[in-house]
Amino acid sequence: MTLPEAPTDLAAVEAQQAKYSQITHEKWESVIREWAYRKWEEAGRPHGRSEEFWLAAKAELSQARHFALLTLKALYWQYKYEDLAQSVFELGNKVFR
Repeated sequence: MTLPEAPTDLAAVEAQQAKYSQITHEKWESVIREWAYRKWEEAGRPHGRSEEFWLAAKAELSQARHFALLTLKALYWQYKYEDLAQSVFELGNKVFR
């Protein structure tokens, strides 16, 4: 699984957030199925363990999706308040010099 490029501005962050939030249930199930199949093949196609691979894939992808959304939220706030943070920093430098 490859991760997307990190967004570089507020608009890009908002677009990525919208993309992640619009994943349909059917699409999500399809992604899990493909990931589980890939892992099952890598393990030598063991018989009778499909549920094990499905649950592992779902947990792994859910964790990755959650991390991606948290990262996007952090970037959103970083970009949204970058100018404010810079102004506060500059003011602090003037006051405490």
